[in-house]
Amino acid sequence: MGAESEKHLPAIPMNGRGVVLATLEDAFRFAKMVCISGLAPKSFDAPEKVLVAVQAGAELGLSAIVSLQNMAVINGKMTIMGDLAKALVQNSAVCEYIKPPQWTGTLKGGDRACTVTSKRTDQEQPLVTIFGIEEAKIAKLWGKRGKDGQDTPWITYPERMLYYRALSFNLRDNFADVLKGIHLTEEFEGQTIAPLDATRIVEAKVVEDIKAAGGDPTDLDEVERRVQQAEQGALGHEAKTAEDWQAVATETAEAEPEAEAPSEPPADLFKDPLLDLKTKINDSVTGCTVELLDFIIEKFKADGTPLTEETLTEAAKASIAKRTKAKKGTKP
Repeated sequence: MGAESEKHLPAIPMNGRGVVLATLEDAFRFAKMVCISGLAPKSFDAPEKVLVAVQAGAELGLSAIVSLQNMAVINGKMTIMGDLAKALVQNSAVCEYIKPPQWTGTLKGGDRACTVTSKRTDQEQPLVTIFGIEEAKIAKLWGKRGKDGQDTPWITYPERMLYYRALSFNLRDNFADVLKGIHLTEEFEGQTIAPLDATRIVEAKVVEDIKAAGGDPTDLDEVERRVQQAEQGALGHEAKTAEDWQAVATETAEAEPEAEAPSEPPADLFKDPLLDLKTKINDSVTGCTVELLDFIIEKFKADGTPLTEETLTEAAKASIAKRTKAKKGTKP
């Protein structure tokens, strides 16, 4: 979209809770604004990713900013922070209660366990979930270290991780209708996620190469063949482990040309060209609101009526007078 056309973009409306993303275009412009601001979380470093996160949050009843600050993408899955998941459940109509966590055993004794209990309003019995050191050992999480031997939260905050595991299983089992199948971010703490991330880097590079050569990037057989070529070129054999895939991804990424710096967005990308005019009329006409003027402007655009101070002022006064008469019970 060029600068000329962007001058005519309508303003994104706001209310007491912030921006109102009423259309897909509004949401995408907002997503670009987030990325330009430099405040986008690491998982959402592109407008398209921001847009998907905002949509995922909206389906859970969350505002755009709350979604971005409390969601993360892990292994290609959208996840939400444990505290937010708990808040969503507690605010739902089907939650009767979530009891504070109950603890048994000790860390030193190796039998520490966390119990989370919750109850739905439409069920007679509560759901009790227990997750302790024994379960963490079976899942190979207890004392787990990350790549290159660095500490994971299972070493630095073991009790917190036991609690979040118990909470996650309890909420997802008992309130699947509220969370809509979304996992808690803390479920993935300490797990190896490199293989999927690495394979995506390789596949993305292969698809770009096919496009550049004028081929069909939707030809899955060709994509697979080229991925195998990348494996052979980097390793001399098929990639099987996380380390193998990371090696292929590293070589693939290093072969990519340096990306061009993003161009500066047009200065008037988010500016409403009628803002000054609407502000002037809003200040001069008693009872006028920005929402009313936006409605009139959209109607004028549809009818082909000129957008001037005179026509907008006259229409605003007429609309306010009509509403005033209606409130008094007088026919217009």
